[in-house]
Amino acid sequence: MRFVLTCALSTACFLTFGQGDIWHENALPSEAFAADMEVLEEFLIQNHGGFDQYTSAQTKQSLLDGMQSDKEVVSLAEAYRKMAVYIDKIHDGHTWIMPSEMQSEYLLATQKFMPFTVKVTGRGMFVEQNFSDCYDLEEGTELVAINGLPIRKVVNELMPYFTADGYSLNGKLGGMEGQFWWYYALHFGFHESHIVEYKGKTGAERALVPSIYMNDLINDASEIYCRYSYDEDAPMTFEIDQNIGVITVSSFNGWSLRKYKATLLNALNEMEAQGCEELIIDVRGNGGGREGVENLLLSCIENSMDAKYDKVVIRSPQADDYEYIDHAFAKRMEDLVYRLVEFRKDEEGEWQRRNRFSRTFVEPENRFEGQVTVLIDRNVFSGAAEFAALAKTYGTNCTLIGEETCGGYQGHTSGYYYDLVLPNTGFIVHVPRIWFDLNVEGTHNGGVLPDVQLYQVPFTDSKDVVMEFALTRKKEWLSEE
Repeated sequence: MRFVLTCALSTACFLTFGQGDIWHENALPSEAFAADMEVLEEFLIQNHGGFDQYTSAQTKQSLLDGMQSDKEVVSLAEAYRKMAVYIDKIHDGHTWIMPSEMQSEYLLATQKFMPFTVKVTGRGMFVEQNFSDCYDLEEGTELVAINGLPIRKVVNELMPYFTADGYSLNGKLGGMEGQFWWYYALHFGFHESHIVEYKGKTGAERALVPSIYMNDLINDASEIYCRYSYDEDAPMTFEIDQNIGVITVSSFNGWSLRKYKATLLNALNEMEAQGCEELIIDVRGNGGGREGVENLLLSCIENSMDAKYDKVVIRSPQADDYEYIDHAFAKRMEDLVYRLVEFRKDEEGEWQRRNRFSRTFVEPENRFEGQVTVLIDRNVFSGAAEFAALAKTYGTNCTLIGEETCGGYQGHTSGYYYDLVLPNTGFIVHVPRIWFDLNVEGTHNGGVLPDVQLYQVPFTDSKDVVMEFALTRKKEWLSEE
């Protein structure tokens, strides 16, 4: 039996508490938090296809037991952190928790934030864009500590807020870069200024860095939320460089499948006319999008694939689940259409999807039969990571170069989703509806691993070293093998 408090606190407190840091004040009854955790747990068990893929029920229960508290109230920040830690145990990059829209808008309008964005690597954290008057923190400055807390500790405490498929820490670091200022404030608090320790020209130095309002930051940087941008009119481009064809696919959104297919065919025809013997497919920074583009990409190169998926499953929600779903009536109708049109029950009672994208695997008129290099990085996710996983397993003459991806290890969730709205905190949990289990090899419980690991070192490399390697050193590397 679910226990839900009738609690308007998550809305009322943000409208009446004035300009204080209400996110970190003790404002939420512990019973309200416990009720939301119960709703969250039951909803995920019922509706998330990969809920038990990585973490046992016993481990999850132990985590839930540890969240219980004798305190009468908890802060919204504490409630948010505990729920984020719990959701992170699913290890699915398509599942995450957000403050409500009203909460986010209020905090962005009334609170001050860290005045810089960062680059995060295995070596440390570096300033990327600095919007403060502290000019010592120039681009590329390595941060040592913030407000007395070592950077390594800061990064570790923020990791649960960034989800990735499997145990892909690389993908989490990529997600942290563009959103560091936001999650640092949600976790550590809003401050008028920050004491930042950094590596200066003569050694370790300190600076008092004032915080800034988001409106001031946006005025200086119109693209603060996105680490990668692309021309939406051209998510796929093609060129020939040094007699090597280069197809760059920055997104699986923006075009119809027909237009992606036509562009690929034109590229293959041009490569044949020019006598190209090698092909580079660059999907770095590609977060996925329209299903079927990954099939087209794989189809245009030599591959040995017989079956893409082991299974594709959708859950059948309980009636009372819709009580907590945003736009509940519309989701009911969508669920009905999915089960009537796209899914069928198998012998075990699971709703399995028909293979309606098989047409995108039709062999093209001019398939490329030479050496293929796929460039990947930690921002490759969802459908783009699916392509990387398929290319790695089935690409006959295919080599992956770059970094471990954020997604697509073997089985993950995506596609149609619910926005679960927790009744007391108001938090929104993004819950994907469809469980995709790719039929690929080499699973290591993380993202797709490259055959050749190569990083673009920030602020030191003026050229695209990964592309340069693919263009100029690939033949030498292959001959050494």
